Amino acid sequence: LLAPLVMDAVTGVRRSELLGFCWDAVDLDSGTYRVMRKCLVDRHTHRPYLTEDLKTDHAYRSGRLPAAAVRILASYKKYQAEQRLRAGSTWSDHNLLFPGPMGYPLHPDTFSSRLRRFQIRAGLDAVGINSVRHYVATALINGRVPDATIAHIMGHGNSAYTRRQYEDVYEMTNQFAADVLADSVDFLTP
Repeated sequence: LLAPLVMDAVTGVRRSELLGFCWDAVDLDSGTYRVMRKCLVDRHTHRPYLTEDLKTDHAYRSGRLPAAAVRILASYKKYQAEQRLRAGSTWSDHNLLFPGPMGYPLHPDTFSSRLRRFQIRAGLDAVGINSVRHYVATALINGRVPDATIAHIMGHGNSAYTRRQYEDVYEMTNQFAADVLADSVDFLTP
């Protein structure tokens, strides 16, 4: 589960978008990615499927991957090729980054269950994948990344929406700024 966690931690994509990533949307040579699909579950059959019908027009986006993430994904791609070879003719190639055992789209609930088990085995707090998305937004806000860039990365229509979604984080950074300025006032006054 390292590769999907890393991918989510550097892109901030929604769970459905993470499970919808195909290799044609990730360019390891240039270190870029495009969000262009998601994985949903059919209401009647309960089977996962891919769709290019994303949540909003702004959900279609692209970004850059850090070098460490590219290395992890390259290693994972080799591992996945070995899995495909072992599965032989039973593999159904959907070109997914994070498929189920035989190449089919992975059910989102199965992914979340595996993530929880992985976290417990690793001695980590069990947090949902949406918490990773929140972490990404928080890190970007705390890193003073421009609001418009954060909105793009998160797939939001505008920075005002992003500010509303992460209002608590913005408030914490505003308090931090006030504390820094308070230290300046304390320094200037006897």
